Amino acid sequence: MQKKFAELVDVLRMQRLMDALYEAAGIPSAIIDKDLEILTQTGWQEICTNFHRVQSETLQNCKESNCHIADNLSKGSYLGYQCKNGLLDYACPIMIEGQHIATLFVGQFFLEPPQEEIFIKQAKKYGFDEEKYIAALRKVPVIKKEQLDLILVLFVELANLIADMGARSFKQLEVATFLEDLMNAIPSPIFYKDVKGIYQGCNHAFAEFLGIPREKIIGSSVYDLSPYELAVKYEAMDSELFNNPRIQTYEYQATNHHGEKRQIIFNKAPYLNLNQQVAGLVGIMVDITQKKELEMALKNSEIKYRSLFNTLLDGFVYCESIIDDKGNQIDYRILEVNTAFEKLTGVHKEELIGQNMSETIFGPQNTDLNCIHLLDEVYHSGKPKNLECFSTVLEKWFLVSAYSPQAGFCAIVVSDITQQKDNIKQAQYYAYHDPLTELPNRRLVDDRLTLAIAHGKR
Repeated sequence: MQKKFAELVDVLRMQRLMDALYEAAGIPSAIIDKDLEILTQTGWQEICTNFHRVQSETLQNCKESNCHIADNLSKGSYLGYQCKNGLLDYACPIMIEGQHIATLFVGQFFLEPPQEEIFIKQAKKYGFDEEKYIAALRKVPVIKKEQLDLILVLFVELANLIADMGARSFKQLEVATFLEDLMNAIPSPIFYKDVKGIYQGCNHAFAEFLGIPREKIIGSSVYDLSPYELAVKYEAMDSELFNNPRIQTYEYQATNHHGEKRQIIFNKAPYLNLNQQVAGLVGIMVDITQKKELEMALKNSEIKYRSLFNTLLDGFVYCESIIDDKGNQIDYRILEVNTAFEKLTGVHKEELIGQNMSETIFGPQNTDLNCIHLLDEVYHSGKPKNLECFSTVLEKWFLVSAYSPQAGFCAIVVSDITQQKDNIKQAQYYAYHDPLTELPNRRLVDDRLTLAIAHGKR
C-alpha cells in the first residue's frame, strides 16, 4: 500500500477529536505518520514546544525517540518509552492493510514527580533559561499508573478505530481507482453529474472530446461547456430524467473541441444515494456521425442504383439460389424485378418478388420462358449463358442472358428482340423479291434454277 495516513483519514477532524479529548480528560497526544511528520498534536507541554523541539540537539533526541517507538511497535500492542530528554511517551500503532502507517502517541507526562536537579543540569547543558525551563517542567502532568492503564486501553481502542476508518477509506479508494481506470479504458465519452446538473467527473475520452481538462469540467454546468442552444436541450433532458428516473436514450448533437457538431446517441441513467434517492446521473456518448454519413451515402447510392435499375430498357430479374439440407441447389428466389420487365411481360413485380422461380412464369410449366435450366447451367459452370425464345402468349421474341454476379446469386437480363427478328426476316424476303412489286426477282430464279439442275444431276 503506497497511500499515506493523511490520504486515508481526515486529519482536521482527527485534530478536533484529540483536542476535545484533551479538554475533557487532560490527556496530551499526537499522531505521527511513518515519515515522522506530525499530523496532530494536542496538549503538548511547553517544555517540549518551547525548549526540546527548538534546540537542535534536543530536537534530534525527540526524533530518535519517535523512531525507536515506531521501530519497536507491533500490531495490537502499545509501547512506553522515556525519551532522551527525560519525559515519558506511550504509543499505539495504527495498522492498515497489515502495514504500520502511523503512530498514536500519548504524552508527554511523568508517572511520578520528576527530579528537578536532573533537568537543571539539562538546562545548563543545552543553554536553556533555567528558571523558565524548570517552570515549564513543573507544568508537565503526573499520571498515576492505574489511570495510565485506563488511558492506554482507551488509546489502543482509538488506534484500532482510526485504523478501521483508514482501511475503509483505502478500500473505497481502491474501488474509486478501479472505476476511474475502467472509465478511462472505455473509448466513448462518459460523464456524471449531481442533481443540480453540475459535473462531478468524467473519463479521458469526454475531456478529449470537449478539449477541456478534467479539472475544469468538474464543477461546471452544461452552460459552461456547450453552446447555449445545445445546453438548453441537455438541461431539459436531464430534468426529465430526474423527474422520471429511468434509462434515457436519445439522439442529439454535441460540439467537439474542433467546433464541429457531431451526431451523438446519449445514454443516461440515474444513480442513487444510500437513502435510495436520486443523487445524479451518469451518461455515455456514442458518436454516430460517421454512421449517419455512411447511411446517407448508401441512401444516395441506392437512389442512383434504383434510378438506373428502373430506367433500364431491358428487363432485369435478380435472384438467389435456394439450397436444401444436403447442399443441393433446388430453386431460385426472386429478389428484385425492374419496371422494364413489367412492361415487357405484363407481369407485375409484386407477383414475382419473394417467389420461387419454379412457381412463376419462369417455371417448367411455361415452355415459352422456362429459364431455370439456363440458370442451372450458370450455377454449375459459373459462365454467362444466352437463350433466344418466342412467347406464343405475348407473340414476342426474347433474348434471355443469365450470369452470376456473386456466388449464390444469379441475374437475368431479358431483351425484346422481336423487331430484330422481323428485320432479319424482312431482309431475307427482299433478298429474293422486288421491293415494289414483291414479285420474285432474278436472284430467286437463279437460286431455284441452280437447285433444280443440282437435283437433276443426281
